[in-house]
Amino acid sequence: MPWGNRAVLFRDPDGNLVNLFTPVTEEAIKRFSGRR
Repeated sequence: MPWGNRAVLFRDPDGNLVNLFTPVTEEAIKRFSGRR
């Protein structure tokens, strides 16, 4: 993603959309640090 995240989207067996992401640029890591 242009804002520094790597993401993957998939559907589970019930059809729910699941979005997993992780920050990969130094700026994005700083922005998302401390969030849970």
